[in-house]
Amino acid sequence: MTATLEPTAEQRAVIGLAPDARVFVIAGPGAGKTWALLQRAVQLTGDDGLAVGELLVLSFTRAVVAELRRRDRFLTDPSRIRPETFDSFATRLLAEHATDESWRSAGFDGRMTAATHLLKDGSALSGLEDVRHILLDEVQDLVGVRAAFVAALLRAHPGGFTAFGDPAQAIYDHERGRHDDGLLDDLAGVADEVLELNGNHRASGALAEVARQLRTVLLEEDTRAAADAVTEAFGDLATLGESEALGTQLASMHQSAAVLCRDNATALLLSEAFHRDHVRHRVRRGSTDRPVAGWVAGLFAGRASLTRAALAERHAQLVEVDFPGLMDVETAWRALSRLDAQARSGAVREREVRQRIALGGVPWELYDEPIESLVISSVHRAKGLEFDQCVIVEWSPRKEADQALEARVLFVALTRARRECWHAEGWHGSRWFRSREAQDRLIKHGRERWQTFGIEVRGGDAHAPDPAGELGMPRPADEIQRLLIEAVRPGDDVILSYQGEHDYGCGLRPIYSVMHADHGPVGVTGRDFGDALSGRLRDRRRPSAITNVRVDDLETVAGSPDSGDAAGLGRTGLWLRPRLIGLGEFQWKT
Repeated sequence: MTATLEPTAEQRAVIGLAPDARVFVIAGPGAGKTWALLQRAVQLTGDDGLAVGELLVLSFTRAVVAELRRRDRFLTDPSRIRPETFDSFATRLLAEHATDESWRSAGFDGRMTAATHLLKDGSALSGLEDVRHILLDEVQDLVGVRAAFVAALLRAHPGGFTAFGDPAQAIYDHERGRHDDGLLDDLAGVADEVLELNGNHRASGALAEVARQLRTVLLEEDTRAAADAVTEAFGDLATLGESEALGTQLASMHQSAAVLCRDNATALLLSEAFHRDHVRHRVRRGSTDRPVAGWVAGLFAGRASLTRAALAERHAQLVEVDFPGLMDVETAWRALSRLDAQARSGAVREREVRQRIALGGVPWELYDEPIESLVISSVHRAKGLEFDQCVIVEWSPRKEADQALEARVLFVALTRARRECWHAEGWHGSRWFRSREAQDRLIKHGRERWQTFGIEVRGGDAHAPDPAGELGMPRPADEIQRLLIEAVRPGDDVILSYQGEHDYGCGLRPIYSVMHADHGPVGVTGRDFGDALSGRLRDRRRPSAITNVRVDDLETVAGSPDSGDAAGLGRTGLWLRPRLIGLGEFQWKT
């Protein structure tokens, strides 16, 4: 639904609420929730007179934040909202109000808990003094530490809020063994009113009617009836046959399409099949995986600062080598300028950009995923998104699975499509399993549980603290950076080649060279990969090589200028590393 359409009576009631209203809005898939949220922002910052800084817009995942930004471009004044994820807002509160630095080394749960304490003890209340209204999206998925943080935020905030969500689409965290009360349980105590948005502005015809009927059953909380209804609706979809053969069928489609899987293991296995068939696609990243786009380091390329003219000149050079994910000059300049308060004087300083990246406080444009017409994703990672066509890969829930949760997951999958939705048979190939020993990565094991034949390779597995070339390989760092800028591209095959054991500061861990199929070494693996592999294999023999790995993207990392200088890159702390992806297969020397 776009801003050119007239609001329904229900949407008009939500949009026109007073700034101090504290309301929970229940909205089903396609009910125009995102559009209503944006129009509410227009009303608040327009007729209601709120300044941009007096409106706080929070959402569950960066995918939804990016979608809000994209749709915001249709508004009269796109600067009226600055959406953040709940996680990034919590980090911002800590950076501005924490009295010590211990939170910086804490994990996700630790950071959220620390931010919650700041709100409860009043330490962060000064950060809310200018906020008159809070807009919250996808609140049904807030559980555990996130739910506690947002509940504390809403209680500490004396002004108004509008929280949008749908109990029928609550699919996050429950499957991880957490059964905490979610934010929906707290909203009844902090909201003064509950409103509803009905109808379907995303899909039409049969798809819209199916969504309406299924949501009605799901909200009745009859687990068996809900599971049966959703399963029947899925079974009624036309089938495209074997999932392994989907790539060639979808490659010729000109509209946006998504292949939705129950878990990321199936998504990675399908991606492998698509790659073998030379079908261009992307695998959606996890909600906490926020790499900064490679073009940032590509533009600076050792410079201490960038004027707009210098950026335009360097941008033209990157265009010539078809650098991936490159924004237009104006958008790139605007995004970088937001990282340096003094950029209006004419130049963006590398130091300021580096420090903001290191803290994780960067605009969404710098970590938004490149647009690709064909996407493979778990259902969870596609939450909040919509596509012209969707293919849902069949899965068989485990016997001990939460039936109500499985019904909601399938319902979310069935409601992502605008025009067509198809069925595909489940994956029939090898099975991969999560291993706590391997830091919750997927592993391929044999008949004996200790046998290991493969491990999941992740985006952040290439070493980042030093430029490639400084650790574990003879190739100069400046040559590797040139290759990454000019030649290494998403989809390129690489092999991880065992180099021995290295002490990353935590004891000896395996280290592998990242060997590009055409250009040789372009990096080495880092501590996280070493921890995962040694955690699984323990003292057993290391594979001599790990195949079935490829480049997913290029990433800007922020390190020490001393490291950049020592590597011959100049006094810069920004450089590139390849992001990797794949279910790596072990190879052994005989």
